[in-house]
Amino acid sequence: MSDKKIKRIIEEVVKKKLKSNLITNENELINKNYLIKKFKLNEIELKLKTNTDIRNTFRYIENNNVIPKSIDIIYQTFVDEKNFERCSGYELSIDPLYHIEIICSKSKYENLLKNNEKVRKFLEKPDPEILKVYSQDVGQFKEVEYIIHFYFNINENYEYTLRIVADLLSEIFSLCNNLIIPLPVSLTVYSDRNLKEENDETSGYHRTFIIFKKDNDVYRGYYYDPEGYMKSYYLNTIYDIIKKLESKKLEVKTIYASCPIGIQQILKNVDIGLCSVYSLFWYHCFIEILYIIKKYEKRSGKKDISDISLIEYVSYLNECIIKIPFKMHLDRIEDCYNIDYNGIPNLDNKMVLNIYLNYAVYVIGYTLRLLNKDDKNKFLKYIKEYESEK
Repeated sequence: MSDKKIKRIIEEVVKKKLKSNLITNENELINKNYLIKKFKLNEIELKLKTNTDIRNTFRYIENNNVIPKSIDIIYQTFVDEKNFERCSGYELSIDPLYHIEIICSKSKYENLLKNNEKVRKFLEKPDPEILKVYSQDVGQFKEVEYIIHFYFNINENYEYTLRIVADLLSEIFSLCNNLIIPLPVSLTVYSDRNLKEENDETSGYHRTFIIFKKDNDVYRGYYYDPEGYMKSYYLNTIYDIIKKLESKKLEVKTIYASCPIGIQQILKNVDIGLCSVYSLFWYHCFIEILYIIKKYEKRSGKKDISDISLIEYVSYLNECIIKIPFKMHLDRIEDCYNIDYNGIPNLDNKMVLNIYLNYAVYVIGYTLRLLNKDDKNKFLKYIKEYESEK
């Protein structure tokens, strides 16, 4: 597949994703009320009246550890059902001062022990200075749910510990025979960006992703934060940890970029925290692009996806997601809407803000539609009890 064709695919996927959160196939304008009705969200106890409500509900789906996260549900769209359970449901949590964790449900942990002898033997005699495995009781449900944490102390044998984490990840991925595997990453953010332990007050959390692509027997991950890279001690530490996740069968390439103008510029005066929505939108485009190329491989018999430079195309995808939305202009000729993608850039284009808000509601509705009844009830109970504690 030529460089020109791959870039064309990137452009078309971004345009399609933007348009699908603005205009329906029936040529109607999309808003939150349309999506609430489409996904029957008005029939369940879900608070979606304000933009902040939308943001909070979106975050609830991403932050809980009991039901599948929206990133896993989106991934499910692009993989065979039989592979979905084996390829998703794990999370990497990084606290740059103290630890790195691999987190999963108890059922995934038990499946890992059952099907991977190397992991089972490794956990029989773990090094207490480096690793401890513990379960967290999620107590808000009638039936007790347990989340398993592989806790690695990164202050002990730093590089050696990270190699163990990488080795464990590669063993987890070996249970999945899919070419592409996403790994959500949760980052602990401190008030003191110079990471002085005496000032270790947590200021929040940030979510990103590593996309792994299997090349023969090696899992090559690509880490890129869609919110951008601004040189600082905190970010340098995060990138150093991620770069050193390396073993014989796993490595991670970190992709640097300056902080994009994008959605952050629009939100400077109306910030309701849409950065997490922006990140998932970026990921959604990226995973779809890879699977389009994969489909082309099957038809043509070529191995383009194994040969292409993902770093190069990640940069181009980032450029498209930043620039295309702000060149979009909506015209109406009689009863038909038309989008011009080559208009004069407009950084105060409120239409772009609406696209991301619509995308957030879409993700909420799409996720709930694919959850089974039990998981849906757990999610609604999770929100209700969380809100009551505020």
